[in-house]
Amino acid sequence: MAGTVRNWIKNFAEVADPLTKSTRVTKEEFIWGEEQKLAMNETKKRVSTCEAIRPIDHSLPFPIILSVSTLVIAVGFILAQLDRENQRRPARFGSITWNERISQYSQA
Repeated sequence: MAGTVRNWIKNFAEVADPLTKSTRVTKEEFIWGEEQKLAMNETKKRVSTCEAIRPIDHSLPFPIILSVSTLVIAVGFILAQLDRENQRRPARFGSITWNERISQYSQA
């Protein structure tokens, strides 16, 4: 989810850098230390207060849109609402990983 709104979060790459480095595939052992914990907490804070994310307002006459993207291992979604300028404003992001049995079926 954080990657989806990264364009609207100031200095996202800098804030998330300890997390990005930790998730790279290397021969080094995975380490979750204080630096990663602080980066995760700051990333969560910035995502949760991002002005690009707005709650759905059912009193408005604008459509609510559910966008879904599936992969072999997971499905992701964005729930959004159009605003007065006809721009999609995300309200919720989510994802679900498939279990091994379900992932054997085509998602196309």
